[in-house]
Amino acid sequence: MGNYVKKLQEMTAADFQDTGGKAANLGEMTGNGFNVPPAFCVTARSLDYVIENACELSKIYGIVDTIDYESYSDIEDKTARIRDIIVGCPIPDDLGKEIRDQLADLNGASGEEPFVAVRSSVAVRDSSISSFPGMMDTYHFLKGEQQVIEYIRKCWASLWTARAALRRHQLDIDHRKGIIAPVVQRMVNSDVAGVIFTANPISGARDEFVVEANWGLGESLVSGESINDYFVLTRGGGDAASIGVKEKRIQKKNIMVT
Repeated sequence: MGNYVKKLQEMTAADFQDTGGKAANLGEMTGNGFNVPPAFCVTARSLDYVIENACELSKIYGIVDTIDYESYSDIEDKTARIRDIIVGCPIPDDLGKEIRDQLADLNGASGEEPFVAVRSSVAVRDSSISSFPGMMDTYHFLKGEQQVIEYIRKCWASLWTARAALRRHQLDIDHRKGIIAPVVQRMVNSDVAGVIFTANPISGARDEFVVEANWGLGESLVSGESINDYFVLTRGGGDAASIGVKEKRIQKKNIMVT
């Protein structure tokens, strides 16, 4: 285990304040034997370290303190300036080495560089909040050390998308408590992908799963661009045989991401 970078198997759900909710839960799944593609997390303390050593924190929060949340154009302009500062920050040598070492481990025995995703994993310090769906950025099918590190920076910077800053303001969350911990994970070139809700998000029913799915990568689904198949499943005694289909809508799919 490094000072700033952790493999999935080194994390559990309890680590979300350092790894963000997504990475922490992927770590929990890995530890419980689920087939999770290999990955590592550039923990929240990494961005703190970069900013403390290579950026002007006072400059970032000087901009933050002048944001007019009644003007979306002002939010857009000032958060873009903050993102530019973060993307331009050099990464200290020791952190850079940890990232490169973990990338080499993802290559496996063949030594061939795999395609990876850089996924945003977020939380709010000193709170139970462990996700902000759709607020920060994820990037797919990246390859090579230079490109991956470039997009880790962009992922860090997406803590300051206009939508994320506005949402924190609306929820009265101190911007300084927002964390982001990019997950670098081997890509799965999926034939089909979906999202499952373990309680019905419409009715609140705890004995129902809702599944939405589409051809190709899940990006089309989570971005809201696609028309997806929709299923409501009911669960009885907890085993697979007790799961039934309450509702099924097979759609004419309009978009596929590969």
